[in-house]
Amino acid sequence: MTPPPRHLSQLLARRAVSIVEFEVSNRGYWTSNRRRGYLFAERRRLGDKLAWLGGMGYTCFLELGADLLPLTGCWSDSFETRKQWSNVACAHEPAVLDVMRGHAADGAARRAAGVQTSP
Repeated sequence: MTPPPRHLSQLLARRAVSIVEFEVSNRGYWTSNRRRGYLFAERRRLGDKLAWLGGMGYTCFLELGADLLPLTGCWSDSFETRKQWSNVACAHEPAVLDVMRGHAADGAARRAAGVQTSP
């Protein structure tokens, strides 16, 4: 796994960044599709990135349109092959995490009730 630039790693390790957001997809460095005839030598695995961020105290969520889905503590390697173009948001501050967890719980309740949300 290729580490991020040194200065970014230092900022994250010091928790100087409140919220980190990044894109994932099933293309480029994120690909797990062997049928394309190649895999990038430096392929990124979302599970590895979540573990790395979690090791620094960050909790991550998948952005689902207007909702959030917890990833930290819920990860399965089977998710690596099911990635669609999405954003992941991670935070470490308790107040920010409370808001994100509340938003995730509200979205789960809406989905359980069959209520559609718009992106």
